[in-house]
Amino acid sequence: TGWPPTRWLARFRPDPLRRLHLGRTRAGDAQDPDAEVVRSSLPPPGPAEEARARGAVRTYVDQAAAGAPDPWVLHARSAPDVDGLADALDHAVSATPVLPARHPRWWGAVGALQWLLLAVLVAGGLWLVALGVLAYLQLPAPEPPVWGTVPWPTVGLLGGAVAGLLVALVARVAVGVGARRQAARATARLHDAVGVVADRRVVEPVGDVLGRMAVCHADATTAAAEAGRRARSR
Repeated sequence: TGWPPTRWLARFRPDPLRRLHLGRTRAGDAQDPDAEVVRSSLPPPGPAEEARARGAVRTYVDQAAAGAPDPWVLHARSAPDVDGLADALDHAVSATPVLPARHPRWWGAVGALQWLLLAVLVAGGLWLVALGVLAYLQLPAPEPPVWGTVPWPTVGLLGGAVAGLLVALVARVAVGVGARRQAARATARLHDAVGVVADRRVVEPVGDVLGRMAVCHADATTAAAEAGRRARSR
């Protein structure tokens, strides 16, 4: 949507999504552990990041297992798959689309308008050049039509340039608004993908342990009640 004469300069700017191996195409499914692993170009987590991740998992487990007997707490702590967590999260991030499947339609309309304004600018410039060449060669030149007191070739040259720059400025503001909305949607998708990994690697294993503890506790309570009933009956 930028001004065509300067639009090519954007090609020299580094694309952060391409540099991180992220973008529009889904390379896998974050919910499928058997999907082809496609890594991003993010650096692997260091010891500090690994320690924070393990600490966060342990905090979750301790909160979930609060009040449980110590053997069950130790069992719950060993349930999460922490060793493969970094690769699973990287896979989830790489497999999450952060761009829409297609560009907004108004981009094409603004781009066409920009080329039309550039054509008006070029036509006005060529018209002025032609008039200048005829004057230099001292040949009779037709009087150009005027808009008020300004010749139309000048209107086309200056008007095309100014209008093109104004359209580019307005489009840039609109693109910024759309980019912030898309960033919010991409952030939500990334959070969902990370949540799927956390559920599969941490929440579900811990929940399974706590579920078995609840069944064991219920069975023990039932057995104790039955033993008490039999003792009273004697």
